Amino acid sequence: MTASDMNKAAPNVTVMPQKKEKKVRASGMDAPFFMLVCTLLFIGLVIVYSASYSLALRDHDNTYYYILRQAGFAAVGFLAMLGISRVDYRLLKKWWLVILALSVLALVSVELFGVVRNFSKRWIIIAGIQFQPSELTKIGLIVFFAAFIDRYYDKMKTLRYGLLPYIGTMAVVGVLLYRQPHMSALILIMATCLVMIFVGGLAWKWIISGGVLVGAAVGYLVLFTNFLGYIQRRIDAWQNPYADPLGSGFQTIQSLYAVGSGGLFGLGLGNGRQKQLYLPESHNDYIFSIACEELGFVGAILIVLLFAAFIIRGFYIAFHARDRFGTMLAVGIMTMLSLQIIINIAVVTNAMPVTGMSLPFFSYGGTSLVVLLCEMGLMLSVSRHIPLKKEG
Repeated sequence: MTASDMNKAAPNVTVMPQKKEKKVRASGMDAPFFMLVCTLLFIGLVIVYSASYSLALRDHDNTYYYILRQAGFAAVGFLAMLGISRVDYRLLKKWWLVILALSVLALVSVELFGVVRNFSKRWIIIAGIQFQPSELTKIGLIVFFAAFIDRYYDKMKTLRYGLLPYIGTMAVVGVLLYRQPHMSALILIMATCLVMIFVGGLAWKWIISGGVLVGAAVGYLVLFTNFLGYIQRRIDAWQNPYADPLGSGFQTIQSLYAVGSGGLFGLGLGNGRQKQLYLPESHNDYIFSIACEELGFVGAILIVLLFAAFIIRGFYIAFHARDRFGTMLAVGIMTMLSLQIIINIAVVTNAMPVTGMSLPFFSYGGTSLVVLLCEMGLMLSVSRHIPLKKEG
């Protein structure tokens, strides 16, 4: 019996055409991204132990000192990642102003309670744990910019919403980071935020205007501060590290020895020489040098390929997110990590001047590892809400 026959038989009953379900179902956690994170974390822990045991024996009379601490923080961060991945990332939008305030206060706390190491005041100590508040500021600013762009996307081409909030925020953060000084964090945060507002649709006229303002700020630093001398010393050491082989060029030279002596297949895991107290920061900023020495060119390329797959999958999640906030949040996180990876590898191979930037998943540092894995939790949360299929 057709619908018209039914209407004739029962005139008071209307048969409505059946509509397709338009509800969007969310996907599960992105398995490839999760596996890449786990793989990089595991390899990073292995390399940390290999790169740090000589230093741990000298300083703490325990070859397991650094790896035990790093593994402990990794376990805490891994559990935090799994927990955060199950929380709806969109809850962060409600607290964007609070998150911005906490990000600035984190840097102010360094001014008030910071401790000095290597002529820099970047750390505070809470309950015996030393960490850099700038790590919290990085993710805090990403959340702020993502929420602000999402909230005022239609007004991004105006001066009030398209340029002033970003310039104002970066000016405050920039001054606080410069006072530490923490130039690598400043460069990383500024570059990440620039990419975010560009992806967010900032008008070209404001991009150019912002570039002029940044140029003016750099000009001021060059003319009226010791900024140029600070940068110039690093540039000189980069161009010719052998001009001061026992001073500014020492670390670069030892790093190049490590990279070059690895050959094609490396000296073997645990058999590196430069970690025997020759290469400073061998377990931290220069840990990739030790990986090259022990795993060789083949091992180094495999690590780089893992990082490349990690970055590509991360941006895949970003551009398939359910909403604009998810896209901007993931773009910010992956841009920041991509820059860290590229810059760190470029520094240890002397492709660019020293910046003091760590290598994600590999460099020793407990709180930075926990923050990194929390960021991975946010990425997995975004991936959980990617629509599986849209019907209708």
